[in-house]
Amino acid sequence: MQTAPVESQNLTASFIPNVQSTLVPGAPKGMLFPGDPGIPRGIASNRYHHISPRIGLAWDPFGDGKTAVRAGAGIFYGSVSGNQWNQPANANPFAVRQTFTCISSFTHVYSNKVIGCTPSFPSGTSIFPYAFNPSSPRFLANAGVETIDPNYQWPYSYQLNAAIQRQLPKNVSLMAAYVATLSHQLPVELDANAPVWASGATTSNANGRRPYNQSGALGVVSYLQAHQTASYHSLQISANHPLTHNLMLSGFYVFAKSFQSMSNNGVGTGGGYQDFYALKEERSPMDVDRRHTSTISGIWTLDYYRGSNFLMKQVVNGWMISPIISLYSGTPVNVVSGSAYNGDPSSTNRPNRVPGVSAFLDPHRPRSVSRYAWFNTAAFVANGTPSNGTTGIGPGGADGNTPRDYLRAPGYRDVDMAMSRDFHLERGMVFELRGEATNVFNLVSLSGPNASGVAKTIGGTPTSSTFGWITAAGTQRLMQVGGRFTF
Repeated sequence: MQTAPVESQNLTASFIPNVQSTLVPGAPKGMLFPGDPGIPRGIASNRYHHISPRIGLAWDPFGDGKTAVRAGAGIFYGSVSGNQWNQPANANPFAVRQTFTCISSFTHVYSNKVIGCTPSFPSGTSIFPYAFNPSSPRFLANAGVETIDPNYQWPYSYQLNAAIQRQLPKNVSLMAAYVATLSHQLPVELDANAPVWASGATTSNANGRRPYNQSGALGVVSYLQAHQTASYHSLQISANHPLTHNLMLSGFYVFAKSFQSMSNNGVGTGGGYQDFYALKEERSPMDVDRRHTSTISGIWTLDYYRGSNFLMKQVVNGWMISPIISLYSGTPVNVVSGSAYNGDPSSTNRPNRVPGVSAFLDPHRPRSVSRYAWFNTAAFVANGTPSNGTTGIGPGGADGNTPRDYLRAPGYRDVDMAMSRDFHLERGMVFELRGEATNVFNLVSLSGPNASGVAKTIGGTPTSSTFGWITAAGTQRLMQVGGRFTF
């Protein structure tokens, strides 16, 4: 049972809207600190119900030792990291982590005397050295703060599997399995003070639309919570042929689907969410989802010469060839508009789909063609601009209606190979010669396309000249040769 981490000087915070701190009365409403009613030192209460039962079975249904049925299930609780709990100490009122927008010159960096600019800190004087004093906390204008949910729950997952294994003739073994993980209470960091959409919303008036921004005190309120889910389901098939008759083969194929209620890749308020008030728009395949994965490996030992010629035996026999073949389908591609067209500070908006126009093109076209148009760029138009003839979703229809991770990148294929030979000399001396090559056939595996820079109007020119292009590929062939002398 992991207890909630604590900060040695209690430099941490929580957030409950419109509640005034009694410990730090000068803090904006909503910010609470260890010692306030209901806020322990670790912010979240310790959880003592993390009972994690597991069960498993193995069954030989025919009693001949050639078939095995296996199954298992269990509950597994995760932990919280000190880095997550340390975030509040890196922001106001404990530390300065601001962007100063009203610097008049490099000579007087704290003057703040820029006409028409709201000062980043009061009185036009230097804020350094900066120290936290509970009796008189200092909050910069539109301060960015880091907070933790007092109802935070530790993440947990259900892990399930069921498999059938069978020994076939020639010592070949075959296995088919279902493997799944169902995760709950996953952490996510949201802006609990995100701007509320209104007619005429722009990025310049975003702070004025924040619901908890008394006298311009609070800006982004990063709020660490745990209420997201993810799932993984897979069919896994594998086969193995042990080393007999100079040949060993092993391979597997996985058909899998992984989904998430929202991405927690790079937990943070800039984690790719286009609207904090419409989080259902974020459900998508995981960013690392691959539907098809297959790898085949083997060892082939050349030992077929049976003549009496010593030189021929040394040249022809004893070589070992070891290939690894990898074939993967592509990972998701998230199409983004490239600007904050829905009026919030995040530039991770997704575009609208143009009615009647498909985004998908034949992935088997020649690379010389597909690399300049991996998908149909005319199928997307920027969100948040009703004048272009499309309407999005979310508050005011300003969010893009393209789902997250809507497209797929090209697949990956690779053949690596090693070839080695031991030469046994007199008195137990051995010389090993080994050559290795990655991507031995120099196969081209294209990287993902540029999916940012959508046109503002239907049929218009994309704002990025490389929108839809693929400008990189996987590693080309690399070879190395080495020798080792043992005596």
